[in-house]
Amino acid sequence: MLPRSRISRNFSRLLASNRVERLLKADDTNLDDAATIRLSQKGDREAFGRLVIKYQDGLYNAVYRMTGRREDAADIVQETFLKAYRAIGSFRGGSAIYTWLYQIAVNTVISKHRRDAVRKESKKIPLGGRDGSAVVDPDDGRPEPDVLAQQAELGRRIEQAIAELDEDHRIVVVLKDVEGFDYEQIAQIVGCPRGTVKSRLHRARLKLRERLTTLVE
Repeated sequence: MLPRSRISRNFSRLLASNRVERLLKADDTNLDDAATIRLSQKGDREAFGRLVIKYQDGLYNAVYRMTGRREDAADIVQETFLKAYRAIGSFRGGSAIYTWLYQIAVNTVISKHRRDAVRKESKKIPLGGRDGSAVVDPDDGRPEPDVLAQQAELGRRIEQAIAELDEDHRIVVVLKDVEGFDYEQIAQIVGCPRGTVKSRLHRARLKLRERLTTLVE
């Protein structure tokens, strides 16, 4: 889950607006993006704060899967929104706002990865949807302990397998198989042709299948 208080506090301080901080503590995300974007482009900080509210958790979960580090994910999400705030005037609506935000986030992940070099450690990465909800949760019917243990082990191995993919493959797997973006959206986000996305995803899935073969043996 996104460390919202930290992001909200830092973001509001950087925008020098207590009203934004109050807004970020609210839970009103049922807002029209087009109207909110128009207001943001006119310099309305509260309007942009609404975009932060609506998309920060989804961005954090996706970035966390790409980096495997909570602190890095929080920093990248904060940097993503700051970049978006500065560039909102250039947004022309050629794509959905969340696609544009994900594009900024992915580029920021890649830039940080290049600065810091490849980290070899495998990190535990939680699985979840764009809205921050978990994909696999314990059943309300309370399965038997051995079933829960098997599910936990399966989740752990999947998470580790995703974390061990190289960056290009890990990003497309997260965007397609976890976040649910289509090929055109992913191509726009990562800045490569649709065919390249499909090729990377195919190779990534093959690598995951190889790593997870022991699960079905």
